[in-house]
Amino acid sequence: MLSTFSSTKASSASDYIIVGKNVLHQKVAENVFKASSLHSGKHLLCKVFPITRYAQALAVYTHLPAHPHLHHSSEIILGHSIAYIFFEHTFGNMYRHVQSSRGLCEDEALRLFHQIVSAVAHCHNNGVVLPRLKMKNFAFKNEERTELALCTLKAGKMGKRKDLSKYDKGQIMMARRLLQSISKTAALVGCS
Repeated sequence: MLSTFSSTKASSASDYIIVGKNVLHQKVAENVFKASSLHSGKHLLCKVFPITRYAQALAVYTHLPAHPHLHHSSEIILGHSIAYIFFEHTFGNMYRHVQSSRGLCEDEALRLFHQIVSAVAHCHNNGVVLPRLKMKNFAFKNEERTELALCTLKAGKMGKRKDLSKYDKGQIMMARRLLQSISKTAALVGCS
C-alpha cells in the first residue's frame, strides 16, 4: 500500500515520530526503526530513505513477484523529503538462532534450509542474484521460529542471465567459504 502525507509530528517530550497511522519508536540500525501501528498496536519495522533514493532502494523488491519466504513491505508512506517503508515484525534471525541453539537438529535444519533455497531460487528464477547471502539475512516470521523470510535484498543485482554471469565466480567462492564455516561450526557444536 502506498500513501502520501504532508508532515510528520515529532514530540519534544519523548523520542518518537508519528508517520501516518504508525509510530516510530527506537532506532535499531542506520535508517531502521522499531515501529508500531497506532490503531492495532501491531509491531513493525520501518526503513527510512531520502525520497530521492527510495525507488532505487525498493527496485529489487518491486521487481520480484510475491513469495512466502520473501519479506515484502506492508506499507510505504512518502513525505516531502523522506520515504518510510514499513515491514512486518520479525522474531530474530537465522544466524542468532543457530548460535543460541548451539546447532539445529536434522529435521529443523532440513525444514529451514528448504525455505532458504526456495527464497533464493525464486530470486534467481526472476533475474535477481544475491551476491552476499548470509544467515543473518533470513529472519523468522513467527514466534515459534518455523517460518523464514529473506529480509534484505539490499545487495541484490537485477539483470538478464548473461549480464549476471560475472557474479557466478564470486558465488562459487562464497559457497565454498560458507560450507567451510558451516563445517567448522558443526564441529564446534558436536554435529559432525
